[in-house]
Amino acid sequence: MLKGLKQKIPDNWDGISFFDELENNEDFGRDYLVICQNAWSCQRTVIFENWSLIRTYHTGMKDFPDIMLFDREKDFHMTKNIVEEKQNFVEKGLKLLNEWHNEMMKVSDSEIDPMWTVIKEGGPLHSRGMLELYIKRLKETGREEAVKKILQRNEPY
Repeated sequence: MLKGLKQKIPDNWDGISFFDELENNEDFGRDYLVICQNAWSCQRTVIFENWSLIRTYHTGMKDFPDIMLFDREKDFHMTKNIVEEKQNFVEKGLKLLNEWHNEMMKVSDSEIDPMWTVIKEGGPLHSRGMLELYIKRLKETGREEAVKKILQRNEPY
């Protein structure tokens, strides 16, 4: 039961306590972790080994490349995208994202991935209907090069 909400925890939720493992400094967890975010852009990150791979599906009018890869041991703050240097880890990360997506859709209550609903609706809320205004602002502030990048992505706004 979810405390305070008086609702049963869904059977397909896979959360378990790892308090004992933390207290005893033991290895635990999964082979990889996927994090999704659809508020300011539509992205999914897969964290595996010492890598973080971020795939951007909708930029939310930001200058993100489609795929970014970071070495979490050497670049904790993720400032250097090494996607071109480490294609084998890019391929592995994309394979894990695909595997995760397929597994989640098998147990989902919806036939549609919630992220695709956000994209179909025009992307993150702050970017919907704001393209013209944002382009004007970019031009007024001397960032014309960003306008071309945004328009090339052909995202719904």
